[in-house]
Amino acid sequence: WTNQCFKKVGFKTKEKLILQISDTEIEIDFYESMPPRELIRPGIKIMMANPQDENYLILLTPKENEQLSEILEPLLPIRVKRK
Repeated sequence: WTNQCFKKVGFKTKEKLILQISDTEIEIDFYESMPPRELIRPGIKIMMANPQDENYLILLTPKENEQLSEILEPLLPIRVKRK
């Protein structure tokens, strides 16, 4: 996803979204730019702008990463929608 994609759908900073990976849904917070540094901590679940290019990053806690590692496959459809 790019900045242009999110501008078209109108997601706003701190909006709650649902990250859907296969049958798994995870509530995440959306940030149009880099969130405050103090928010980047263990337990965070966010989608944020990548400071190095126009794409977005998804940061999840280790617990979610362990669960998702069992179902992730190359080219698996991943969606983001409003909560």
